[in-house]
Amino acid sequence: MMALYIDRALGYTRMAMTEDGRLALYLIEGGKSPLLEDTVWKGRVIDCLKGMQAAYIDIGLGKNAYLPLGPGKPALRQGQEVLVTVAAQPDNPEKGVRVQLYPALAGRWMVYCPQGGQIGASRRLEAAQRDRLCQVLSDMLLPGEGAVGRTQAAMASAQQLQAELDHLRLKAQQIQALADGMTAPALVWQPDALASWLADVWLGGMPIRVADAALKEKISAIFVSWGMPIPDIQVKGQDLFYMAGIDSALQKAMQRQVWLPCGGQLVFDKTEAMWVIDVNSAKYAGRMGAAQAALKVNLEAAREAMRQIRLRDLSGTILIDLITMRERGDQQQVLDVLKELAQKDPVPTQIYGITALGIAEISRAKRRKSLPERILKAVPVREEIGENMRALMLIRRAQALQSQGARACITAPQAVLDAVTRLWPDPAAVLVPGKKDQVSPVMGQA
Repeated sequence: MMALYIDRALGYTRMAMTEDGRLALYLIEGGKSPLLEDTVWKGRVIDCLKGMQAAYIDIGLGKNAYLPLGPGKPALRQGQEVLVTVAAQPDNPEKGVRVQLYPALAGRWMVYCPQGGQIGASRRLEAAQRDRLCQVLSDMLLPGEGAVGRTQAAMASAQQLQAELDHLRLKAQQIQALADGMTAPALVWQPDALASWLADVWLGGMPIRVADAALKEKISAIFVSWGMPIPDIQVKGQDLFYMAGIDSALQKAMQRQVWLPCGGQLVFDKTEAMWVIDVNSAKYAGRMGAAQAALKVNLEAAREAMRQIRLRDLSGTILIDLITMRERGDQQQVLDVLKELAQKDPVPTQIYGITALGIAEISRAKRRKSLPERILKAVPVREEIGENMRALMLIRRAQALQSQGARACITAPQAVLDAVTRLWPDPAAVLVPGKKDQVSPVMGQA
């Protein structure tokens, strides 16, 4: 069974998804790392590189954005003001974001481009589904407009598609009106992280558990805007991430070493160019032969590695160094597991195969910074979650106690307590320095 957990407080929005009780996805936005993907900016052309068919655009982020200009794209001139949408953040922090011309507005069923002119559909759909969806969108769009139907659109009715198109078209007009009154460089529009995440991950019948009634109302409005019935939304309280075991699962998920049920082990490392996952037999002590033992560990490793890749939101080139398998049939079994799980990932993921050296080659599209980059004290590999994240977890547990009429005592290292006071300037809790993070009711007070 799958379920979504959502919390929004102290300037942060968090969403977690569990599958059969295990953490499968964790998204966070806020603090000093606001959502950049799909934001619309008014920028100024700094340089045009005709040989590379690209341009550099100043959008006000410090580093100039990179704009690819393929065939059919309009010619730009230095100093020209343009509207662009952030398509991806760079793997190298020394580089700027990659952008595309014109606003590109993502909904539940489609990505709408008011000036795109192209019509397409997700490559994950069957050919007949893509053709039907493209025809329906073509009949709805005005000359010059473009749209790409998302995978979920295969389940949408024509009425739902039309309702979302009308909503996105109105939003595009509002964005253009805002941009007309701005001088470049400037941020014109930022999508709501919650709506974007729900559009990506929500599946029919999946219960949604939220921290408070305001979130329930917000999510209900999002589904109404999509022309969909409101799902099962349960209010669970401010400490729902702690009570559901998500906070502790997140701590474990960020560790460099991950143990497998059989006693094997995954070890995650980041190089300049790629992520590397090493598979070790470690404590595995099965009684079967070497070939069967290698297959058993590798099958478990393949399942857990794909879960961790999605959870940690890793992207780019990913290599899994498997335990050596001599039989081609064994290699194929592992490859089949990797491909099956890649198909379930909403982020485009390609499995290329297993090399002669027993290394599985994977590439995964970059949608946002990886989870380690967003929440760990240091990257690429560090097992300690940053002070702000730890403070956020403690505050929400303290606020839950407060809502029950009790005063909380927060115990944590001083650096974490300092983060508590930054996020919660007037904490209604007693702060006590200590070695471990802990929240407890103040004895004798109600």
